[in-house]
Amino acid sequence: MLAQMVTDVQNELATFLAPELVKYLKNTFHFFELVVSKDEPSIYQVYIGNWWNHRQFATLDVLSITLSIDDKMIGEWQETLKLPTGSNINDIQIREIKQIVDGLQTFLDDETKRNLEVQVLNDQLEQLKENKSGLLGRTDKKAREELENKRDLLLASQQRVPQVKDKLSEHETEMIQLEKEDALRHLELEEILSNFETIDDFIRKVNHCYIDYLSTLLQKK
Repeated sequence: MLAQMVTDVQNELATFLAPELVKYLKNTFHFFELVVSKDEPSIYQVYIGNWWNHRQFATLDVLSITLSIDDKMIGEWQETLKLPTGSNINDIQIREIKQIVDGLQTFLDDETKRNLEVQVLNDQLEQLKENKSGLLGRTDKKAREELENKRDLLLASQQRVPQVKDKLSEHETEMIQLEKEDALRHLELEEILSNFETIDDFIRKVNHCYIDYLSTLLQKK
């Protein structure tokens, strides 16, 4: 009962305090998108940018006026800025996956060729079977074994086609995800560096928002 009362009071207080704080943060960080948690009015997810699939950069606690930031994202930005112009964090991984994808695609592109080869081998085996003498000589037996081995290898390859298609789709999805991550990082950096000189300046401002916000409130009194 008491715990529920405390929760209700906190939620009411958060609902009262949030609009002014959210307004301040939006004015200070124009590229922030703040989304209130469905279950906790005091908690907001903070995203960078308003584009589709934007990433969450921090969590805002309205009651404590604190932003818990994602240190991994900061590290990615700093790493990206150290790279040569036009380069991305995932470039090497994407190239490696691209090589795998090309190999899998080549295998699938040869499917028709393999089917024709199997048909040719079956025709040759049928011709041996219809040997007029009715008996296969040693040379014919060896030729038949070689033809059967070649056909069996081709058939085994053909049986792998569904598995290869799945692998191809899996790697293509992974590659697209990596490319999307790189693109999002560049969008985020573009927004941040359009408003701050450096990433460090931006982080300092974020970490100082508690004091800055309280100072703003005091100045209004």
